[in-house]
Amino acid sequence: MSDMRCEHCYAETSNGLALCEMCTLLLSKTLEWIPTYFVSLARWRPGSAGVRSVPGSREPRLVSSGTDRVSRLLDEAGALMVGWARALVDDRPQLDMPASNGEASSVRVACLFLSEHLTTIGTVPWAGDIVTETVILEGRLRKLTEAVTPGWYAGQCKVCEADTFMVPGLTWVTCQSCGRAAHATECLETIIGEARGWVASPKALAGFLVATHHEHESVLRMYELIRKWGQREGKTAKSGEPLRSLTAVRKVDADGDPCGPKRYRLDDVLRMLDEDKREAQRLAEAAADARKAAA
Repeated sequence: MSDMRCEHCYAETSNGLALCEMCTLLLSKTLEWIPTYFVSLARWRPGSAGVRSVPGSREPRLVSSGTDRVSRLLDEAGALMVGWARALVDDRPQLDMPASNGEASSVRVACLFLSEHLTTIGTVPWAGDIVTETVILEGRLRKLTEAVTPGWYAGQCKVCEADTFMVPGLTWVTCQSCGRAAHATECLETIIGEARGWVASPKALAGFLVATHHEHESVLRMYELIRKWGQREGKTAKSGEPLRSLTAVRKVDADGDPCGPKRYRLDDVLRMLDEDKREAQRLAEAAADARKAAA
């Protein structure tokens, strides 16, 4: 029988590491969610807010800057995650942490770097501490994110009938009254009704669609698809017919010329996805008919 025990949960282990498989998985999921919460909260750091980035039904509920929980927690989260990444590099000098630019990028890079070296983390003396501290941090970020950021109205809670809201970037909806959590697909029709007018970057739109639609599994593939549709704007096929495309929403400068990054309306992206789905179904039915005719 193994004498080794997990440094976090103290269960007996047989993998030769300081963390059991369940605690390694817990750390992996925690490192995945921390950047999502961080980015959502960073939009509402005093000085960064002022314009609602989503057409939600709930206004952001921030406290005064003198006792600002958002800024304080963001500063703590950034220092903690970058600190853990540097600790790993100090213990394992052969590892190089990628460069980053800005607070959100620093947290995202640190979490990704740590998640890519979970086995190595299982060999360092502070393996149990990083699990404990990141789990606590993830809980604090989640609680504050769900409490203060704006979101799309997601209907009434099925348990207590209180109004619920979906926080952009998350795959679930948490009732702030009774605590019930439900996957976003349970209230998708209501959320989409609220969010159709949302104008956002391809990356943000891709994240929303993957979070709310089971049939879309890859944020990267969805991001590339939206970009491809946007690049077709104003172009025509060889037949002279306009290509199906997305129309960008952009700011204009003093001369009236478009400037700034391209953003797109969620409703337009949903329309393109519906058209693709209908076309794929039509082709599948035509192929099935052809097979029947040839039989």
